[in-house]
Amino acid sequence: MRRSLLPLLVLVAVAAAVQNPKLFTREGNLIIGVPDGLSVQVVGLDAQGNMVGAPDRVVTQSQLDAVVANFTNSLAQMRAQLLQINATSATGVHLASETSRAMRAEQTVSDAVASEAVRARAAEAAEASRAITAEASLANITTSLSSQLPLIGARVDGVSAQTVALGNSVATERTRLNATINELSRAQVSQALLNLTLTSLATQQATFSSSVGAQLVNLTQVDLSLASNITLFASDASTNTLSTARALNTSLLTSFSAGLSDLGSRVTCTLTPTVTDGSAAICAGYLSGRTCLPVCNQGFRLLSSSLFCNSGSWTGSAVCTGCTTISNCLSFNCTTAGDTLCLACAPGFVRNGNTCVVSARYWRISLTQVTASHFPRVSRYILSRVGTGEFITIKTFSGVSDNCVDNGQIDGVGIAATYDAGSATAIAAGGFYTVFSGVRGGWVVLEYSYDGTTWAALASRNIQTSACGVYLTDGTRPA
Repeated sequence: MRRSLLPLLVLVAVAAAVQNPKLFTREGNLIIGVPDGLSVQVVGLDAQGNMVGAPDRVVTQSQLDAVVANFTNSLAQMRAQLLQINATSATGVHLASETSRAMRAEQTVSDAVASEAVRARAAEAAEASRAITAEASLANITTSLSSQLPLIGARVDGVSAQTVALGNSVATERTRLNATINELSRAQVSQALLNLTLTSLATQQATFSSSVGAQLVNLTQVDLSLASNITLFASDASTNTLSTARALNTSLLTSFSAGLSDLGSRVTCTLTPTVTDGSAAICAGYLSGRTCLPVCNQGFRLLSSSLFCNSGSWTGSAVCTGCTTISNCLSFNCTTAGDTLCLACAPGFVRNGNTCVVSARYWRISLTQVTASHFPRVSRYILSRVGTGEFITIKTFSGVSDNCVDNGQIDGVGIAATYDAGSATAIAAGGFYTVFSGVRGGWVVLEYSYDGTTWAALASRNIQTSACGVYLTDGTRPA
């Protein structure tokens, strides 16, 4: 812009120079002066804008005319540039107007954005406040729960203790009920025997009364016959009469002895025999010639009895002995006539016949001590089921099968094999198949666990092998 206005300034300077010869004009770094009429000096300008140069250089009229012509052309160009500037200015005004409108629109958008930002920040602040409130509520709930945990734990412990106490009470009541049932059973038997005895006594009493009457009649007749015989003997001392009397007397004495014997069999034992750990009350009133079985107390059974009613007195004895204890039996029955019968086993055990055996989920075989050279060389480790004797193979070795050519695995002290049955399983014994035909040996322990952590030994045995085959901790060698 500065260079485009320079010709205009030069033109103005020339015009002014005509009016004022002392006025100077400048184009670029040249100074054109008109100090003396048509005489012009051309000088230069230094960096500070002061005139320097050669004042002795004089411009002629023709040169001045040329300069004027150039100024005239420059003036025309300047007019054109002014028109262009005016057009540009109009465009600039339009642009300024559009820019102002755009700025106003931008300000509107900016204001809207700012308003939305303010609203969003307010919403965020409200959400943050709600989050803080919720967090505080959660903290209060957590604190409350934490304070309640000891009480809940104490209540759980109390319930557990009550459950254990209830279980113990149920077991006690079950035992008492079994005892009551046994007592009732014995009472029913005693009542039946008593009724039978009373009936028999009534019958025997009637028979005895009738027999006694008959015997008295017989005795009376014997007495009369003896008196008659004595009279006859006194009046007739002949041999035939004496022989006849003797024969008759012998017959009468025999009949009298039979009558006395029958009377003795009708006599009852009124006293009750004494039985340790039992009762013989049921034996009272038994007739002579009968035996009696007493009733043993709860927990006892009749081992032997030889009680015999002999002409109104008891002979012999009876022995009641304690019932056999069955380990881990929770409920059982024991009567006078029979030994203990287990009805139910404790938890962790199952019935096997009349015994209770371990039933666990986890089993393992351990080797604890070598007793002959080294532990037997084996092809596999096995368990034997209770009852069936079925084998469960719990560990094998790659490339090894049952054989007798000494091809197998030799283990050292430690756990040889572990088995998870998946559910409670009753195992009778554990062992292995040895492939060596010579003597090898060591202590083998069969262990069980209900939880896979706590283990207990069920059986142990110093197994000494002498031939290939199966060896078990129960001492058997199944094929």
